[in-house]
Amino acid sequence: MYVCLAGCRQGFLDGCRPVIGLDGCHVKGPYPGQILTAVGVDGNNGSFPIAYAVVEIESKQSWIWFLRLLIEDLKITSGLSYVSISDKQKRLIPAIETLLPIVEHRMCVRHLHNNFRSAHSGVALKHILWAAARATTMPWWEAEMENMKQEDEEAWEWLRINRRFIAHWFDDHDWLEYSIAKDVAFCLHCYLFKSNFDQVGRDAFTGVGFNNWKKAKERFNLHVGPVGSVHNQAREVAYNLMHQTTHIETIVIKQTSQAHTAYRTCLNASLKCTRYFSIMVDEARDVSIKEQMAMVLRYVNDKGQIIERFVGVQHVTDTTSSSLKEAIDEFFSFANLSFSKLRGQGYDGASNMGALVAVAKKNIDVNSFFTTANSLVNLVGASCKRRDALRAQYQEELVRAFEDDCLITGRGLNQETTLKRAGDTRWNSHYGTLISIISMFPSVVNVLQMNVDDNPNDSSGEAYKLWREIQSFEFVFHLFVMKAILGITNTLSLALQKKDQDIVSAMSLVKTCKENLQLMRDNEFEELVEQASSFCYKHDIIVLTMDEEYVIPGRSGGNAPMKTNYHRYCVEIFIHVIDGQLAELNDRFNEVSTELLTCLACLSPKNNFVAFDKRKLVRLAQFYPYDFSDRDLLMLEDQLGVYVHHMRSSSDFSQLEGISSLAEKMVEKGMHETFPFVYLLLTLALVLPVATASVERAFSAMNIIKNPLRNRMGDQWLNDSLIVYIERDVFACIDNEIIMQRFQNMKTRRGQL
Repeated sequence: MYVCLAGCRQGFLDGCRPVIGLDGCHVKGPYPGQILTAVGVDGNNGSFPIAYAVVEIESKQSWIWFLRLLIEDLKITSGLSYVSISDKQKRLIPAIETLLPIVEHRMCVRHLHNNFRSAHSGVALKHILWAAARATTMPWWEAEMENMKQEDEEAWEWLRINRRFIAHWFDDHDWLEYSIAKDVAFCLHCYLFKSNFDQVGRDAFTGVGFNNWKKAKERFNLHVGPVGSVHNQAREVAYNLMHQTTHIETIVIKQTSQAHTAYRTCLNASLKCTRYFSIMVDEARDVSIKEQMAMVLRYVNDKGQIIERFVGVQHVTDTTSSSLKEAIDEFFSFANLSFSKLRGQGYDGASNMGALVAVAKKNIDVNSFFTTANSLVNLVGASCKRRDALRAQYQEELVRAFEDDCLITGRGLNQETTLKRAGDTRWNSHYGTLISIISMFPSVVNVLQMNVDDNPNDSSGEAYKLWREIQSFEFVFHLFVMKAILGITNTLSLALQKKDQDIVSAMSLVKTCKENLQLMRDNEFEELVEQASSFCYKHDIIVLTMDEEYVIPGRSGGNAPMKTNYHRYCVEIFIHVIDGQLAELNDRFNEVSTELLTCLACLSPKNNFVAFDKRKLVRLAQFYPYDFSDRDLLMLEDQLGVYVHHMRSSSDFSQLEGISSLAEKMVEKGMHETFPFVYLLLTLALVLPVATASVERAFSAMNIIKNPLRNRMGDQWLNDSLIVYIERDVFACIDNEIIMQRFQNMKTRRGQL
């Protein structure tokens, strides 16, 4: 049993020093066992309980179990700033070294005094020892140790002797290597570059290891020796190995000053362009049934513009997270990219808006509706004859409407059309399918009737079933409900597919989408019923009364519970589907990400920077500890006040709408150099991926490049072809002469250009 009360845990984290006392003792009573405890030191230098556990026996395994839970509760990472104190627990020290190998460990003063008094007894020495142990400042401790020296110099010397390896020795001797398992020290330089010269202590530091901690400093200095010692010779060899400028190949290949300058310029330009970036990754199967992972980099260029570049596809054996991670690592290594510059990641583009349709389909009735709609599109679109008949019927409907003066005419209106097929990766395609069914409904009904009358074959049975289903109030109601819901989300879907969309604008659209869905849920059911009823009256479909009892089409009531049409269509379908949409949006943008998104919104320049909030922007910078140090945060806070005053008083920045246009305008006016920390915040916000539409476009291009007639393309050929095809604007800038010289130099040729 492990117990760590929330108050004790938070009190230790908020007000105690990073010192933890660990001890164990027997439990007396009817339930024998061992109790393990962890105690801290509070602000008054008193004991502060942290946690305890009751175990069957005290062992290394039980201590590891206790410490692992304690580390998790106290959020200890490396434990570099912590010191553990124990008293004669032989199994405790190995447990600490297993979980926190770099934590400093000290023995309890009581245990130290038991060893101390065997050689230096006396009440005066005991009081001085405990006074030094209770010292909380260095001057206090040094004063007590001076009292000890004056009382008994031998006792003072006994306390100064080190009895274990001290971590701060690494700071003074960079060649030291310490083995936790063997409790010995080695010399890395001498171990790697052994010499046949004799040297005192050479075998200890390169063979069995050194562990005479009492004479550690003396032996360390003796091992290093004078300038020409074996250790210093080995140190020089190690230095040459670690520095490329001393390698033979670097010395042999002499670069001219012009080539060296050009290389440095190119390298610096590349690093500058990719200072911060994010990746967008997705996977799909190509025509040869091979899993391909596509990757797109998103960054801000030197003009403040958002750039998304397709960088390639890579074949993966499967789509598990470990395989994708391995492929990403391999690509980063090949492209010489650093994970330290990565500031955002986006995966699985089809789930961004496709998930909203998938959530709606979890409703059994909606799923049946989409099954019927897809069957309808497939039946009509599978035959050229039926497609031609549908076009002809639609044209007749247009002519009839024109003759009855019920048709609005004009340039670009009333074009020839057909039923639109829904796609898996085209997020707004379901909305287009529903619109086409509504606009061509009479023509679709007539085509189905013609198929039933003229073709008494296998398809006529399916056509008759569809003909009956679509001419029902339930189908029409689902049609208008899903059209209204997808109509709200369609705007967000189209915005997320924009290549240069920034996250602040996207989050604003998400908020608008959620508000419109909630408004629709609360107020628009009756309006939708009226629209569906009007559509049914127009096409001679029986309209249901909401107050009547609901009857399942084609079935008797039986023992089914009584419910009205209103409960059926409002509660079970309308509200249930909208609640699913809202839950999905709330799940994707939950409270964990709300703070970050709220802080990002403060960068928006809309309405003359009305959303600006200095406190939230400083909080945003704190999300990036590797980019903003404590000193930078102080400078940012001062810079933000000057920044917003300047922006609000400048007419150049008064009409901006998004943070992407703000970044471009700042670069154009040179403000990115005047307010570097603010521009850095803008850059970090802009590189955050909004959606992975660019990756979806790459897969569309892959289906064009690698088609059934070219299904044996190799991975490298496919990757190169896709890069040239997708990034046409980049390769359009390359002169034809450079391309010809590139192919000329690939191998020896008879003709020379």
